[in-house]
Amino acid sequence: MNRVMETHTGIPITLSLLFLEVARRLELRCSGVGLPGHFIVSLDESGEYLDPFNAGVNLSAADCRTLVQKMSGGHLEWTDEFLVPCTKYDILFRMLNNLKSVYMQSKGFDKAVGVIERMEIVSPGLPSLYQEKAWCHAQQHEYRLAIRALESYLEHAQNAGSLADTKQVKDQINGLWISLSRLN
Repeated sequence: MNRVMETHTGIPITLSLLFLEVARRLELRCSGVGLPGHFIVSLDESGEYLDPFNAGVNLSAADCRTLVQKMSGGHLEWTDEFLVPCTKYDILFRMLNNLKSVYMQSKGFDKAVGVIERMEIVSPGLPSLYQEKAWCHAQQHEYRLAIRALESYLEHAQNAGSLADTKQVKDQINGLWISLSRLN
C-alpha cells in the first residue's frame, strides 16, 4: 500500500483497498467486490459500484456484467454471485494469488513457494495449493519437497472428498521418486 501511495498508481485491487480504507475512516459503508479479472468497490446498500482503477467511474450491476463479458472475451457466463462482497480473507487471498502468479510467470519459484505458504495460512487445506507448491519445488529440482507437497495434497483432497485424480497424483509422486533416484 505504501507503493500505491508513493506512486499514485496500482492495480485494481490495491486501488480498491486504498479506497476502502479511506471510506472506513470516513465511516462510509463499502465492500470490495472481486469480479473475475477485475476488482471494484460496492457502495453498500445503494446497488452501485465504483471502479477506482478507472478513475472512480460509477458502475451499475449491468455495467459490471458488461465489464466481465468484455474482460473474458464473452467466454464467462455471468452470475450475480460475482457481486457478493469479499471478506478480508478473500481480499488477502486474491492479492497473494496475484503475487504468486507474478512469481510463477517470472520463474521465481522460491518466492512463489513463500507466497503459497502464506496462502495456506489464509485458506488452510486447499488442495490446489499443495499441487502448485509441488510444481514449484519440482521446477527447482527439490524433489523431496515436491513429493511431500503432493502427499499433503492427497491427504487434504481425500478429507475434502474430491479425489478424482488420485492415480495421476500418485504417478507424479512415483515420477519424482524416479527423478530423485537418478541423482544418487
